[in-house]
This record gives sequence, structure tokens and C-alpha cells, in this order.
Amino acid sequence: NLEQASYNVIKNSCLLAESALEEVEKAREKKEAARKEALRIERLDLLKPYCDNPEFYPLGEMDESGFNDLLNGMKLQAEAKVKAEQDRLEAERLLAEQKEKERIAYEAEQERIRKENEALKAESERKEKELQKEREAAAKKLAEEQAKAKAEADKIAAENAAKLKAEKER
Repeated sequence: NLEQASYNVIKNSCLLAESALEEVEKAREKKEAARKEALRIERLDLLKPYCDNPEFYPLGEMDESGFNDLLNGMKLQAEAKVKAEQDRLEAERLLAEQKEKERIAYEAEQERIRKENEALKAESERKEKELQKEREAAAKKLAEEQAKAKAEADKIAAENAAKLKAEKER
């Protein structure tokens, strides 16, 4: 009985100690889970600006160097993405500037051609007017010469008729 009683005392004291140790272990597990959850939330906040879905990673379980590598990689990737976007926007801006310069040069060339055409048209009209004046002067001169020639011919014809009449009378 004494042995049984000693066994029971030892057993019960071990059960109490075991129960106390289990409570300590559970408390430590809860504390560790809380620490991991807090770490996960903190790391989520750090990753959100660089990653669309940071919940995908086991952030609470990662060691510090692994997380730092992940964070630095994502930062570099985000910076590269921003740089690529800036480069693309700069290329678009330069292309737009080039197109604007080409448009302005084209319009200037068109304006120059239009002015040149207007000058040529004005020169052509001026020459046409000069030619018209020359034609009119030539026609007037021709008409005067024809009138002079006709008057001369009439005079000669009248003289010839007078001579003929004088000859007939004679």
C-alpha cells in the first residue's frame, strides 16, 4: 500500500508538473504564433508597395535574411518597372516632339510652297497682262497700219482713177 501510495503521490505530482509544463508549452506556442502573426503583418505592410499579392509568401516563417532578400528583390523589381515606365514615357515624349517638329517643318514647307506658287501665279499674271498689252498694242498698230495702208491704197486708187479719168478726157 505504501508503495502504491508513494507511486500515486509521485504520479499525481508528475501529472501536476506535466500539466504545468504543458500549460507553459501551450503559452509559449501561443506566444510564438502571436509573434509570427505580428511579424507576418509587419512584413505584409513592408511588401505591399512592391507586390500585388504578398500573402502568397510564408512571411511569419521566413528568417530575417530570407525576408530581406525577398524585400530587396521586390524593391529592385519595382524600381526597374518604374524606370522602364519612365523610359517608355520619355521615348513617347521624344517621339511626340519629333512628330511635332516634323509637322511644323511640313507646314513650313507647305507655306513656302504656297507662297512660291502665289509668287509664280502673280508673275504669270503679270506676264500675261504684259503679253495682252503687247497683243493689244500690236493689234492697234496693225489696225493703224491696215488703216494707213487702206488710206494709201484708196489714195493710190483715187490718183489712179483721176489719172485714168484725165487720160480718158485727154
